This record gives sequence, structure tokens and C-alpha cells, in this order.
Amino acid sequence: MIFSRRRTLPLFIPDIVINSDSISYSEVVKFLGIFIDSKLSGKPHFTHVITKCRRALNIMSALAGVWWGAHPQHLMMIFKGIIRSNIDYGCQIFQLSGNLTIFEKLQRLQYKAIRIDYGYRHSTPINVLLDEAKEPPLHYRFNYLTAKLVLKNIAQEFSPVTIGLDELIPLARSPRNCEKACKIIPSFRYCHAIIGKTSKIHHTVSLPVFSHSFLSLIHNIQYTPLLFHSDIQNVNSLFLECTKDLRKDAITFYTDGSKDDSGFVSQRRYIFARIKDPGHAQIAYGDHHFLC
Repeated sequence: MIFSRRRTLPLFIPDIVINSDSISYSEVVKFLGIFIDSKLSGKPHFTHVITKCRRALNIMSALAGVWWGAHPQHLMMIFKGIIRSNIDYGCQIFQLSGNLTIFEKLQRLQYKAIRIDYGYRHSTPINVLLDEAKEPPLHYRFNYLTAKLVLKNIAQEFSPVTIGLDELIPLARSPRNCEKACKIIPSFRYCHAIIGKTSKIHHTVSLPVFSHSFLSLIHNIQYTPLLFHSDIQNVNSLFLECTKDLRKDAITFYTDGSKDDSGFVSQRRYIFARIKDPGHAQIAYGDHHFLC
């Protein structure tokens, strides 16, 4: 494969032979589940994704129904596991701003899947679909996944992704080249935005969760004495007594401002969550949510 953005390929294509095996020229190569083309446009990859997702939509259409079909929550689980996962895979590599036709097809797949899940009509507005399904638009989700990937790799020492992005920075020193690189490579856009701020990010050789022992991640607190204790006034002291072994040599954070000298508490800390049980839920289901 020869990577080039020219419309015509060079007349002479060299022959590559490895261990007496000739490597033939190909315009599209599949690597780690991503179809890479010679122009790095991403069209072959997303064309394959669209075809694959349309087959999954046929499965969802067969499972959906007004009276006999699966519950919308179960259909949304199928959508997130089969369709949305395929759409998200590779969004950090290819830029879809120049492929508006393909991006619109991906959006229509998302909208059609939500209509099938909830039984909406074609006249239902798009913003209503996304709000009821609690799904963000694709471009917001792509930006979120790209930023998450960049920050995760920057926090990890000797990450190949970070090394590759750092090698692009000297090539994009001029404003024109930098603007062009940010448009072509989504990951580079976020990497360029946080240049000079990486010192404030905590760096580890491996993931931070693996820097501690496995037993430290498992808590074994017996809540039975707290639930069945008759004296409600002594619940706080009883809780401190049950958790004293876990709090030994530990740092305690008070997020409500109760231990602050000024006693100031931000209003944004008070978040009231309302949970609506599904229509098929039983009374025990609601009691479980109330206790948790």
C-alpha cells in the first residue's frame, strides 16, 4: 500500500518480496478491524460499518413490536452493544468533516435504531429521539471518545499513541500546517490543545488501578449492624467503629464543606436525582432503588 492523497498513483509500484513471498499491492488493508485505504479517508471502513449496522437493524426490527416485542430498554442494550460499538470504533482515527455523506448515513442509522427501539414515527423530531433515548449526537460522542483516548494515553508513560502524536508536533509548527493537521487527525487536535498543560496530569507507567494491591480495591464492610440498629442517634459513631480498620492511615475527604472553617458549601454540590422505574417493575424493584 502506498499512502498518497494524489488522484493518480505513480506509474512505478515497487515489488516487495519477504521470504520468497511476493507482497501484492492493495488499496485497502484491514488491520485490527479497521479498513485502511491509501488516502486515509476512512470511506472503506465506514462503508463496511454501515453495511454491518444495517444487518443489525434488521435483527432489531424483528425483535421490536408494540404488543409482543422486546422492551425498549433491552433493545437499547442491543443497539449499544452491536450498532453503536461498531460506529464508535475508529472514530479517533478518521476525520468525518470531509465525509459528510458517510457521516449523515451514520446519523440516520442512529436515528432509525432509536425509532425502532421506542416505536416512534418518522415525523418525530430528532431532538426528541435523542432526549428520550439519552443519546448524544454522534459528533459530540466522537469528540468525547477522542479526548478520552488522548488524555488516557498522555497519563500513561511511554504510550505509543503519545509518542506518535509528539512526532507530529514539529511537522505542524506553522499555523497553516497546524490547522491542516487538526482537521485531518482528530487525536492531534486535542493533543495540540493541551500542549503545555501535560505537567499537571498525573503520569504512571501502567494504569493507576494496577499500582495498588487487589485487596485494597475490595471493601468488606458489614452493613448489617447499621441497618438493624435500634438507636438511630448513634448511627454515626457505629459507622465510624465499623470502618475504623479501613480508615486507618487513610486521608478523609469531606465533600460537603462541613469541616471547612468558613462553612461554605457550593450549591452545585446538591444534586437531586429522580429515578423513574420502568412500567414493568415490581414493588421490590422500587424498594431496592430506594435503599441503594
